[in-house]
Amino acid sequence: SSGINAEYGSDSARSAYHDITLNTLAQISYTQSLGPTTWVDERYVHMMKIRQNVLDHARKNSIRYVFFVDTDNFITNPETLNVLLSKQKTIVGPMLRVNNDVAYSNYWGGMTTGGYYKSVPEYREILRRNKVGVHVVP
Repeated sequence: SSGINAEYGSDSARSAYHDITLNTLAQISYTQSLGPTTWVDERYVHMMKIRQNVLDHARKNSIRYVFFVDTDNFITNPETLNVLLSKQKTIVGPMLRVNNDVAYSNYWGGMTTGGYYKSVPEYREILRRNKVGVHVVP
């Protein structure tokens, strides 16, 4: 984390952005967790609190854009942020895929009344990039 602090805390990086905040938290253990890759309710609640704190900080400091990325996401296109910002939407995000052989992504075309993923007819067309553009998500 010291290398990340040095890179993103540098004057050249700071001059390009309104604010750069890097929080490095001590490792947290969850009582019901079976290991570091187990997602129990406590972990989801913790992540939502962190994200809410970031949004509150952004509002308080008049920050116009927030970009969340998880450690298991890889954004390889250097134009990703520019493309997203050009859509001029209140909330927008890139579709992230596991790989081309798996029908899984972060895109949900539909949602059940209980808040779970619901399959929609156009999902595979969007996933295969046969239908491109900005898509509504629930």
